[in-house]
Amino acid sequence: MKKIGIERLVKTGRRVIIRPWRTGDFSVWKAAEEGIAPPQNDFDYPGPRPAEKLTRKEFIKMVRWNYSGIKEGSGFFCGVFLRMSGRQVGTVGLPVIKRGRLQTGELAYRTFSLFRKKGYGKEAVAACLELGFDICSLHRIEAQIEPANKVSIKLAAAVGMKLEGVARKKVFERGAWRDLKIYSALREDYGYKPITRP
Repeated sequence: MKKIGIERLVKTGRRVIIRPWRTGDFSVWKAAEEGIAPPQNDFDYPGPRPAEKLTRKEFIKMVRWNYSGIKEGSGFFCGVFLRMSGRQVGTVGLPVIKRGRLQTGELAYRTFSLFRKKGYGKEAVAACLELGFDICSLHRIEAQIEPANKVSIKLAAAVGMKLEGVARKKVFERGAWRDLKIYSALREDYGYKPITRP
């Protein structure tokens, strides 16, 4: 499995920087988590973590878990930080990376409610696609989105991902099997050379 250099998983946009959390990010991460509003819809962040999950020990555990996935080449998450203030406004990543004949990453993204409708999510996802194709050398990146999640669908389309179809009853969420719309991006779509030998 291809390994990813932690120090290379950084991408700077016009207003945001995406990168894996570092141990020194504890106070920024904690402030962001404490500021998360209660869920506003079925697809929203589940709300603030309980206090016992907002300790430095829990944060270090999360950072090490993330670094393990990076070192193994199996996936990663990044914090989304504002360039000007350093505040964390969301998360983005490729938590599942499949190598071999697939060379595919599964995209995940979330903008915290206080920072929505400002374009930060679009910048972060565009930056993550660049990391996936440029640094991780992936052939394809997918986003799997429930059909009713209009905001997420709009974001995927805004960064150029293409709707391929619907995977019927693919995931069990909120007590029922749910359909997922499959959006994809190929490295050629973003100006990268095709992979001819995985």
